[in-house]
Amino acid sequence: MTRHQDDPLELLLNRLERPKKHGERYMAICPAHPDKSPSLSLTRGRDGRALVHCYAGCKTRDVLAAVGLELRDLFLDNLSHDQRQQYHRNTLEAERRFERLVIEAAKNKPDDLLDEDIHRLALAQERLGQLNHLLAEPSNQPEPHSPVLIEVALGDVMNATLGQVRHAIKPWIPRRHVTLFGGHGGIGKSSISLAIAAHVACGRQFAGLEVEKMPVLFVSLEDEASIVRLRLRRIIEAYQLPAVEVLDGLRLLDGTQTISALMTEGDNFNPQPVFTTAFRELETNVNDAGLIIIDNASDAFDANENSRRAVRAFVRGLAGLARQHDAAVVLLAHIDKSAARTNTNGNSYSGSTAWHNSARSRLALLDEGGRVVLRHEKANLSALAEPVQITFVDGVPMPYTPLQESELIVSDTDQAEMVRAIRAAQEAGVQVSASMSGPSTVIHALENLPEFGKQFRSKEGKKRAKAAILALIRTGRVVRVDYEDRHRNKRQRLELFELTQNCPTKAPINGVKAASDISPIPPSVTNAAQGACVSASDTTETAINATNASVRISDAVIRA
Repeated sequence: MTRHQDDPLELLLNRLERPKKHGERYMAICPAHPDKSPSLSLTRGRDGRALVHCYAGCKTRDVLAAVGLELRDLFLDNLSHDQRQQYHRNTLEAERRFERLVIEAAKNKPDDLLDEDIHRLALAQERLGQLNHLLAEPSNQPEPHSPVLIEVALGDVMNATLGQVRHAIKPWIPRRHVTLFGGHGGIGKSSISLAIAAHVACGRQFAGLEVEKMPVLFVSLEDEASIVRLRLRRIIEAYQLPAVEVLDGLRLLDGTQTISALMTEGDNFNPQPVFTTAFRELETNVNDAGLIIIDNASDAFDANENSRRAVRAFVRGLAGLARQHDAAVVLLAHIDKSAARTNTNGNSYSGSTAWHNSARSRLALLDEGGRVVLRHEKANLSALAEPVQITFVDGVPMPYTPLQESELIVSDTDQAEMVRAIRAAQEAGVQVSASMSGPSTVIHALENLPEFGKQFRSKEGKKRAKAAILALIRTGRVVRVDYEDRHRNKRQRLELFELTQNCPTKAPINGVKAASDISPIPPSVTNAAQGACVSASDTTETAINATNASVRISDAVIRA
């Protein structure tokens, strides 16, 4: 520690690879990028600070972060207040000159700008406004001080009670607090959070959990509006939610058209994380929203995710928003890569532990041996909820509830009729397409059969039939089977998961060989030997695993 206080340059040199002295300066391998030859220049300033420059263009902050240091480590601990202020001002002025050059360059050739140039121009304009504001403030006057530590009266503490905690979804998402929703990229966080938003907007239960109906604000910083709109439509249709209620209670903010981070961090001395114009716009747009969902942290937080101070400030800012509006805030976050390989070990977030510590509730969407499971990993204000298995039906995430043995016979009339029609199709050698939309759907395959009742032939009847088939897929009564048609194109068809101990060999349908001619459940799903029979009594869950295994690649965008 003494060495650090006496010589910041010496501290930095000791952490770099192969530093060599050249006169008054040093050259070393830059730790912030793949560097085959030394490109990092280091020297000592007149006031004792360490001066750092990467000729490949790496930011000083990134260079220091790669060796476990921060910008403040470049300075002597006894640097005077005036010196610090002057350095701070010089840095801001240099940044302002650079952002002005970016804007001028864009003005000179407006027709030649690429998409990344337009994004950089928008960022330059935002930064220039911030820098002008900071430089306009008198440097010799202290900032207004507001109390940080507030004394609380204790005279009536013996009568103190804790008010009832309200939830958007109980106990997952408490109001007045931040809930962190982590998961690996592409596993379906965005779709599930949108399904949650739709259920809260219309007040319908989700995954058997109690829901409080309230206005919802969904902030999409990752997927553009057209994708979110399509997902929402499919969610409303699949869950049979009242569209008018959902759309009246849900608002969508699209932040994908420009740089829309809610917090950023400067490159000056000991930089403080700063909430951006986008955050102020979010504050203005909250209105009466009781649930605010932000997708996701990697786009909303443009700072060092490993910095405890920056992460804490960001989450506290969101918590302040929640308290101010009596709202629940859900922040989506990508899972840590190493945690993803080890099934998270309770660490379903990337970066500083402050992400976990600052959130009052934490959800995680995990892939557990081929099953997608939603787990409630942290709850400061309630008991933890039971994990919920998720299956995807045409890209739409659906909570799965295993059937009890006594419930395996379908009692619902519509579902029973669909079982009868699909069985008749199989016996007649008719391919039952697994598609729910397009020119060749399951309804097209069944409607020519006499077993397809008259009540399902109208427009509303076909909707009932489709809903019944979706329910059968969700419960594992009907499964998708991959096969190749006569042109060797890969297709999917629907088949009944017959509830029998016997496993007779099935004849190919119309001479087309299925992926498995023994059982509609692939042996790989049940860990059975190839060619072995699989019965329903082994486990109800095998059906849902088969359903999950057969989700089409084309649904990847919808379930991302």
